[in-house]
Amino acid sequence: MSKGTVLILGATSDIARAVAHRFAAAGHDLILTARDPAVLERDRADLALRHGVEVRALALDALRPESFGPFAAALDPLPKVAICAIGAMGEQHASEQDPETAAQVMRATFEGPALILGALAERFAERGSGTLVGISSVAGERGRASNYVYGAAKAGLTAFLSGLRNRLAGRGVHVVSVLPGFVATRMTEGMDLPPRLVAQPEEVAEAMFRAVVRRRDVIYVRPVWRLIMAAIRAALAYGARNATHGDPRMTDETEYTPPRIWTWEAESGGAFANINRPVAGATHEAVLPVGRHPLQLYSLATPNGVKVTVMLEELLALGHTGAEYDAWLINIREGAQFGSGFVAINPNSKIPALVDRSEPEPLRVFESGSILLYLAEPIDRFTMEAKRQLDVLDRQLAEREFVAGADYGIADMAIWSWYGQLCLGRLYEAAEFLDVQSYRNVQRWAQAIDARPAVRRGRMVNRSFGELELQLHERHDASDFETRTQDKLEAKGAAAQ
Repeated sequence: MSKGTVLILGATSDIARAVAHRFAAAGHDLILTARDPAVLERDRADLALRHGVEVRALALDALRPESFGPFAAALDPLPKVAICAIGAMGEQHASEQDPETAAQVMRATFEGPALILGALAERFAERGSGTLVGISSVAGERGRASNYVYGAAKAGLTAFLSGLRNRLAGRGVHVVSVLPGFVATRMTEGMDLPPRLVAQPEEVAEAMFRAVVRRRDVIYVRPVWRLIMAAIRAALAYGARNATHGDPRMTDETEYTPPRIWTWEAESGGAFANINRPVAGATHEAVLPVGRHPLQLYSLATPNGVKVTVMLEELLALGHTGAEYDAWLINIREGAQFGSGFVAINPNSKIPALVDRSEPEPLRVFESGSILLYLAEPIDRFTMEAKRQLDVLDRQLAEREFVAGADYGIADMAIWSWYGQLCLGRLYEAAEFLDVQSYRNVQRWAQAIDARPAVRRGRMVNRSFGELELQLHERHDASDFETRTQDKLEAKGAAAQ
């Protein structure tokens, strides 16, 4: 007995074929569409024979929107799930040279999918149930010179899916936005792409199937793209906030007159002046210690350092033994980040820095975001969507237990180390000034994460300030939290004298 019919629009693509097999394997009958349904006959017969389900092929042209209404009206019975895989990348150069070519890409990638999903949405809403799935792309989240016409069309589709989801909320119809990154298909064949970022069509299909079953709103495939796009958005937002671009609120008047030739005044920057230098390279020889675990972390318990130790402790709490690590204190106030050993890992002399010695050739990773990404990829457990403003974060948390939904993940770790601790009054004595108590949702979230045992442990690692019992300068084993905190070491040292 069928578990419900799934309609796949634009069923000739590699991703659509993989999706068809995944749903058919789960016992769903299928309706496949293409401009010429005859090209689907081989797929139709194979799916029916292999999975023992009913498979029909229908004609639908994405460039003929006048046919969408009659097509949707004629579906009987109405499918349980409708998946739109329609789209055309085209050639960017051809789109730039010929407006009609660009228009074709936009119609096939945005106008057609949006209008057919809109027509189906009306019937699904009348019935009061069903799931609509639109395959967009991470290309729609940032315009790139190499494919911005296609990216603009995908951006439109992503926005359309978001609006449709909001419109149908409470009417029994769920809308899923699927944002793949690079996928190994005929469209990307021959491209030089980073293997870790390339998904197989079957991987996209599995993620889509799970999203439908679990009623997810937005998924990235692979999940690491959520982190990558969040980092890009944050960088763009930061750049926008720090550029005047003629803003009338800004002024060209300043009390500072730049000298003709700038010179570095090493002692003029306050307490933290010595943590930065205008030139790269080591200032002194210093060999870094190496412990017994594959992961060697060189850090300090600043918010950026805490991001990494919290994630490592969370992974260990989940049973990921491959996340065991040695943590070594790098005291940036004393200039330890400029030692030759640390500079060899991170030429920028910034903590945290990680060395993975699990392979014959050690791999160095630096910058906290990159380390989170590196740890997330092989374990494939956490996802991330960073939010940079307290008010945005508060709105996000008003309807969600955690940043990205019901599950605690990498987004919470990355954001909590700054904003969570800020709201808990631990950073820069800014809590009162910023009135952090007024952000009630953030307060609730910050306190919940602060209570997690792994977070408490993560805050202690490489900490060289505050209460002695909360300082674990170096971490090489889980037992160190019980035996090697600074209060115990100092008490042991005093007893030995």
